[in-house]
Amino acid sequence: MTEPIPIGVLLKVCSRENELLLSQKAEELGLTGAQLHILHFICRHSGRVVLRDIEQKFDLTHATASGIITRLETKGFIRRQEDAADRRRTVLFAEEKALFVDGQAHDFIVANEHAMLGGFSEDETAALRAYLVRLLENLGVKPPRPRCEKEGPAC
Repeated sequence: MTEPIPIGVLLKVCSRENELLLSQKAEELGLTGAQLHILHFICRHSGRVVLRDIEQKFDLTHATASGIITRLETKGFIRRQEDAADRRRTVLFAEEKALFVDGQAHDFIVANEHAMLGGFSEDETAALRAYLVRLLENLGVKPPRPRCEKEGPAC
């Protein structure tokens, strides 16, 4: 009798495949996976985000975050603007091009999740989500917050 595949291995394979698909989509959109994640954050918080927020949110060094922001700006996805209230700060804004790409990425993520959950009932999907949250909690990891329908400071 063969042993069951360990849960950790299954989770790792699912995560790797999901990230690979997202990276491929990002490449189609002219971005890297990291740039796509950061661009999405900037789109959600356009005009309210500074470089330090990117460093903290994504646990990046100043040099790494700055390099990603510079490349996004060079590609025309974002623009920087000096904060009128504090000239030492530079606020990041999503350009129209970024909003378009973010929408395409969002559509891809929704379709990909739909494909992953094909054949699962709503109850099974809810149970799977609850099990995954519990797995994280068992490991001492705080699960991500649910997305807010209405954007605000807490989102």
